Amino acid sequence: MDAEVVLRRALDAARHLADPEPPWFDLLDGVRQVVGGDSASFIMVDGQGALLGLEQCRIDPKAERDYVEHFAAHDIVTPATLGANEGSWFDTQEAFTPEQLSRSSYYVDFMLHHRMPRMLTFIAEQGPLRRAGLSVQRGSADGRVRRHLESQPVRALTDAVVQSLVRRRAQAQHWLDTVEAALGAFDEAVCVVDRR
Repeated sequence: MDAEVVLRRALDAARHLADPEPPWFDLLDGVRQVVGGDSASFIMVDGQGALLGLEQCRIDPKAERDYVEHFAAHDIVTPATLGANEGSWFDTQEAFTPEQLSRSSYYVDFMLHHRMPRMLTFIAEQGPLRRAGLSVQRGSADGRVRRHLESQPVRALTDAVVQSLVRRRAQAQHWLDTVEAALGAFDEAVCVVDRR
């Protein structure tokens, strides 16, 4: 498919991240194609690194299950990106030596086992209560990608993602403020439960 068409579709999907039902698959598949990889995921963790959300595209369901049930707690990217600048890229091949990776159960038992020896992660949100990353997984650890990650098409796509996530957070905060104001009139303790 034409690279310009792929980018346009991915940008359109990114603009809809603030929708009630975001087009995660379309966005992640577009990111996967624009960046260049075999699969893509969006992972959100809380301030302590506990998994809050996971969206994925073209990842083996067994890999997703293994991640959620066990490996999320051992993810090497989450602690390594703590404090990284929002909007920056993290490359496991640049960040870790081969010796560090070979000693990591996450790398050996998860990344290699599921044929994704290299992860490129865009820091989409970085805060004390919540962090989020957009990752592209590659079946090959070969080649340098830094120049491509800083290219105009990739930057346009990641900028659109960040802007939509900011809108999504603002909408969620507005909703919470509205609910708090409406329920505050009862002068009672109130528990709000979402549909999940």
